[in-house]
Amino acid sequence: MRLRTIARALAAAALGIAALAPALAQEAGNAQQERPRARRASVLTLPVSVLEGTLQLTADQKTKIASIQEKYRDQVRALRPAQGAQPDQANAQKLREAARQALQEIQAVLTPEQRTRLRDAGRELAALAMAGIPLQALGDLKLTADQKSRIAAITREAAEKRQALSQEERRTKGREIFQEVRTKVEALLTAEQKAVIEKYRRENPRQRRQRGV
Repeated sequence: MRLRTIARALAAAALGIAALAPALAQEAGNAQQERPRARRASVLTLPVSVLEGTLQLTADQKTKIASIQEKYRDQVRALRPAQGAQPDQANAQKLREAARQALQEIQAVLTPEQRTRLRDAGRELAALAMAGIPLQALGDLKLTADQKSRIAAITREAAEKRQALSQEERRTKGREIFQEVRTKVEALLTAEQKAVIEKYRRENPRQRRQRGV
């Protein structure tokens, strides 16, 4: 993983930023300010299987959210500039509007309790992602409450350690801190869980390269 990516993950965990599952209302409000090409896992991009476990979705909710996400993905594919091309400002505005609309539609599908649950789950999902655990594989991993709690503690400790470093030290020791997190988290996993993660990475090499995991 690139050092800059590590730094962002550590900072997110330190501040408790729910970047992977933000409160829907806040995310909808910020959607217009997002850069259209920013890669950010959110309720728009997290697999329904991940959201299902977090929110206890009904079958009808899963179907509706999956449909909203698919429509949004189609819009993104159509509006994003080709590789190497200059961004089109008109399309960038359309992308922001598409994100805002999709977020509102998903918000309407969820109950108030589910929206609160999603917000509260943000810190946990951020910690799991920082630890190198593919969120798409969470359903198969079946992490225990104790494992999740320990992973959260490990990432908090790493974030605090990074905050204590100078800017230069963060650049030089970021990889070391991240590797320490990965080693500690791996020690918490069972052989079956490790096999699930390895299988996911083998089957999704492109995503692994993009995220550096």
